[in-house]
Amino acid sequence: MNSCYLLDRHVKGQIEKVNQGYREKARMARRWIDESLGDALTHCSGGSAGFYYYLTLDGIETGEGSPFFRFLARTTGDATVDGPPGAKKPRVVHIPGEYCVHPKGELVGRGKTQLRLSYGFEEPGRIRKALELMREAVAFARAGRASLL
Repeated sequence: MNSCYLLDRHVKGQIEKVNQGYREKARMARRWIDESLGDALTHCSGGSAGFYYYLTLDGIETGEGSPFFRFLARTTGDATVDGPPGAKKPRVVHIPGEYCVHPKGELVGRGKTQLRLSYGFEEPGRIRKALELMREAVAFARAGRASLL
């Protein structure tokens, strides 16, 4: 069998199928972003080239020391939010926007309220759950303290 057989006859279809799957996942992720974070978002971009959405939250900082980040990392110090030691509640990893902008550039301020959400290699159900947890993190950050529950 010629080694080019698969390339010549099947790869194009497979690539189209994979790309269609990523497009559908991007549409689902965007719908869930809007449902979960719509009132907290000031800007959303991405979802077409690559596997990321870049989100800008309305006055909610996303950096490592922020209430939003600490809620998602389960490092608030409040067991009702974090879960007990050794059995943390589900966590969400995101890339804070401060790491996506030049530290001395004009977007530093905006970067403090941004994050990069990767959706390309995660299962859809886990993406949806992560966005629901982000909604809870927004509420936690807006409340200014641990008492969500």
